[in-house]
Order: sequence, then C-alpha cells, then structure tokens
Amino acid sequence: YRFWNKTRSSVRWFQDHGTFKREAGGPTLIHGVMTDVTEIHRLGEDLARSEERYRTIFAASPLPMWVFDRQSLRFLIVNEAAVLHYGYSRDEFAGMTLFDIRPPEDHDALLGNWRMCPTGCISRTSGATASAMAASSTCVSGRVSWHSMEPKAFWCSSAMSPDS
Repeated sequence: YRFWNKTRSSVRWFQDHGTFKREAGGPTLIHGVMTDVTEIHRLGEDLARSEERYRTIFAASPLPMWVFDRQSLRFLIVNEAAVLHYGYSRDEFAGMTLFDIRPPEDHDALLGNWRMCPTGCISRTSGATASAMAASSTCVSGRVSWHSMEPKAFWCSSAMSPDS
C-alpha cells in the first residue's frame, strides 16, 4: 500500500499480512499486521536505477564487451561494439563460446587463465596481449581484462586491431 502525507510531498509504503476468521453465526474477524517497508522499497528503486546505469554503460561502451557463463564459457550478452568489431551477429554470439573467438593455439592459455580465478574470485585483470578471430577470419590482438561476478563474468577486450 502507498500512503501519501496530507500535502502529497512524501509517501510511505506498507505491506500487510492478515487472516480472516469466520465463526458460525458470528462476525468475521480479521487479524493482521501492517509493516512499514518504505526503506526497502526505496532501496529496490535505487538498485533498479543502478542496474540501468550499468546496462547503459555496457551497451554504450566503445570497447567490445561481453558477459559469459562461468561453466560453459558461452556468451550470454554482447554489446554493439563487440558485434561491430568481431563481425558476428548477436544470434551468432549466442551460439558461441570464448573458444570460438580465440585461435586454437590460444585455447590452453585461455583455460589456464580461467583456472587461476577460483569460484569466489571478485575481479581479475589480465594485462596480457591476446588474439581473437573475427567473423571474417581476420586475427585481431590487444590487451584483455575480465572481471568475475558470481555466477557470471565480464570479459572486456580493448585496443584490438588487425594484425599486420
């Protein structure tokens, strides 16, 4: 429930829990409690605004970025910069893993780096140079960093350019 003060300058949110009890031949009794959940409601709104800001930053970043599944290494979402940079559509990315954009000779290194981050890893930045394969079969290389989040991880690549 939402209750405004008399001047409608502030609002309080309440949640109720109750039961009805009807006795034969008697009145219906209502037992219940109302709890002020205004702070919880405000925190939820703050969280939603924060998530929207991060979604906007992710989507608008000029750097190719993606989120992948920890277990399968499958892409969950990619930003527009990744689509333009690598030349794969979002649907193509959805059917791919990190191995699909890395040259076969880099697969062991990719697995080695991934194993270095235990399940509880919060963040890892790899300043190493890595290679990737674009849809056009062009090899691009650059510095790569990723940040682990339970249960998913961000992999952010930057400064990728075609090999000469």
